[in-house]
Amino acid sequence: MTSGDQKLTVFPSNSSLSNRAHGMAKATLKRQISSLVESGLIVRRDSPNGKRYVRKGDDGGVESAFGFDLSPLISRAAEFSALRKAVHDERRVILLRKEEITLARRDIAKALDLARREVPKAPATQSQYRADILVAGITKAKSADAVTDLAAQMGSLSREIAMSLINHINSNIMSPNEAQNEPHIWSAPL
Repeated sequence: MTSGDQKLTVFPSNSSLSNRAHGMAKATLKRQISSLVESGLIVRRDSPNGKRYVRKGDDGGVESAFGFDLSPLISRAAEFSALRKAVHDERRVILLRKEEITLARRDIAKALDLARREVPKAPATQSQYRADILVAGITKAKSADAVTDLAAQMGSLSREIAMSLINHINSNIMSPNEAQNEPHIWSAPL
């Protein structure tokens, strides 16, 4: 279909468009139509008097139509579909990474709570401060890359706190008596 195809030209009045847009003000409607024309999504095909209408021939077919040519929308349909898919994919990545962030936040909170109870002298304030900074960044992270980076940092902090807690607990379990740490020799019954 070529630009200017009469079948793709629509000719609604401003009142009709305003009603379809749930009562949009006419000035806003004109501004929005102008931006669609400027961006090349529609082409304005005005009549000599500036009105939008269709003129039919003797056979009942469209002889000439004045209004908005929608053919650019049709010609760019594949582009719009690709953009829609890209937006959908980015939203999915953001959703998945935010789930990871939520799980990491929960793990960090539990580990810091356990550290406060089990190891009262442990310096958990540094880890809590880092976690608070990362949590504050959640609202600022809008793109998939930013949310992915934040999820990686939260996961890393969660693992770091857990390993620190495990190392501290293991060091307290170890006994100074080396005899208790020797391997146990097990012999199978005859």
